[in-house]
Amino acid sequence: MRNTLRAMGYHGRFLGQKALGQTNCAEELAQGVFEAKSLIFCLTNGRTGTRSLTSLFDCVPHVHAAHEEKPSFHLLMRWVQRNPALARDFWLFAKIPAISDHPQPVHVDTSHVFGKGFLEPLLDLGARPKLIILTRNTRLIAKSMLALNDFPAAPSARSSGTFHQATLSFTGCPNPTAFPTTSFAIGTP
Repeated sequence: MRNTLRAMGYHGRFLGQKALGQTNCAEELAQGVFEAKSLIFCLTNGRTGTRSLTSLFDCVPHVHAAHEEKPSFHLLMRWVQRNPALARDFWLFAKIPAISDHPQPVHVDTSHVFGKGFLEPLLDLGARPKLIILTRNTRLIAKSMLALNDFPAAPSARSSGTFHQATLSFTGCPNPTAFPTTSFAIGTP
C-alpha cells in the first residue's frame, strides 16, 4: 500500500510539472546528461549479483555506482508496465535530475528493475546507454529468493509459494542496433 501511495505521489508530481510547462527544461537537461555522462545499466533478473557489481564499480575513479538508488525504479515498475508514458516522465522529472546531481562522468545503476519497463522510454529520449547483462541459473535465483523468503509476485503467490515467471526475467531488447557496441555481458553459473 505504501508503494502504491508513493507511485501515485510521483505520478501527481509529474503531472504537475508537465502542467507548469517544465517538460522542455527537463528534456534539455536530459540531453545534457546524455552528452556529458556515460550511462551504464543492468539487464538482469533479481538475485544475480547486482549489489556485488556495484561494489566493484565503487572502486573505479570517476564512477558513481548505485544499487537501487532513489529515486527507485521498483516503486513504479508495475505502473510503468501498464503505462509506459509514466516511465518517460520518471526519467525526465526524477531519475535524470538525480543522475545530473552527481559530478562523476560515469553513472552505473545496477537495479534489476531497469529492464522491466524503463529501457525503451530511455532510448526514446535519445539516450544510448551501455548495458551489462548478468545471467544466473533460474533455479539458483529461485533458491536464493526462497532463502530470503522473497516471492516476487502478487500477494496470493507469496502465500502459496509459487513464482510468477514474468518477474524472473527482464523484458526483451526492443532493438539491438540501438545499443553501443561496447556493451558486454557477464554470466554466472
